[in-house]
Amino acid sequence: MDCNYCLISITQKLNISLYLFFSKDNYPICITARRSNDIYHLMSLHKSFDFLSIEHCLYLGRELYKAELALVFNQEYVQN
Repeated sequence: MDCNYCLISITQKLNISLYLFFSKDNYPICITARRSNDIYHLMSLHKSFDFLSIEHCLYLGRELYKAELALVFNQEYVQN
């Protein structure tokens, strides 16, 4: 995978949050939305996500989908 990493979580207001950390920067890029499709769209607008590998993008898609399912079924989400 890349030297960048992402954290995905569900907020108390029932949103999905995605934090993208770069190895050289101290501050993450944060995207928060109710649905994974909205996060995909916002990711496509931000140039920093262009540097992620295909494998990393596929992993993020799978994890965002799992987070959205956890919201729908009122379950706890744990990122793999």
